[in-house]
Amino acid sequence: MPWLNLASRLHSFPRRWFYISCPGRVRGCRYKSIKIKIMINLNISSVNIGILCDPTGLYQDLAARYEMYLDNGKPDYVINILWKDSSKRCVKPRSALSDASNSFDGGCYLFASPYHSGKICPDECSGELVFQSDTPIYDIDYFLRSVIAFGLQQKGGYLLHSAGIVRHGKGHVFFGKSGSGKSTVATISSDNSVLSDDLVGILPADNVVHAFSTPFWNPGWKKFPREKCLLGGLYHLVQDNRVYLEPLRISMAISELLASIPIVPMDERLCQMLLPNILRTLAHCGVFNLHFRKDDSFWQVIEDREG
Repeated sequence: MPWLNLASRLHSFPRRWFYISCPGRVRGCRYKSIKIKIMINLNISSVNIGILCDPTGLYQDLAARYEMYLDNGKPDYVINILWKDSSKRCVKPRSALSDASNSFDGGCYLFASPYHSGKICPDECSGELVFQSDTPIYDIDYFLRSVIAFGLQQKGGYLLHSAGIVRHGKGHVFFGKSGSGKSTVATISSDNSVLSDDLVGILPADNVVHAFSTPFWNPGWKKFPREKCLLGGLYHLVQDNRVYLEPLRISMAISELLASIPIVPMDERLCQMLLPNILRTLAHCGVFNLHFRKDDSFWQVIEDREG
């Protein structure tokens, strides 16, 4: 049988690439049902993710979406994706995963809507997303943001709602609430390398702190390559008519950073585990209120601080 020959050939590949089964009543077959999945491996902000998905269109779309982040490392997290294409259905989903309700239950982070069922279990380093959508990459992208948030916390870092700019070899990370100017700062500074205008990975390591690019951007940006750099400073954005830096007390810096870290601080146990990661960052990197106008004059005060 042709599919038996296919299963035989694919079975020789490493298990992290192919998962194969076939009808249980077929003579000579040791599998229960025909099902082939392929794993696509990504490295985002030092977190290795293995995504199990259908090897046809969805795999190709994911490989194109995360082209800069494809990797061959052993997964820290394994995510199982089951997508039901709704593009040809008469009644289409009227909500995205970002509209789903979220909760913590039994150590897992859950997503629930009429069209989505998902969970991320940090203690098991696993996740699953079952959903109907005619825009699957958008929902998977939102799901992966949450996976990276948990993965970085477990590695001793955190994911930060921020814009990251690499200038003179150092990463400068600008954070604040929605509308504070993160995308504005990134746009003004786009002649430099931009880590992201939305989410940047932060990871203290030994006597340094690293900033990582992510593939998570607001619409309209070109693709920048995957990048890792030393963190030069953290700047809480304050729109003003004047341009100056204001050092933040440790307590205020912790509060502002926690307010800009997605998902993880919602769980009391994980939030307590997150605090040492922030303190290790503050031990090596200053945090400032950056009062700025919507032009590039803020770079001068940053460079004056660095001497």
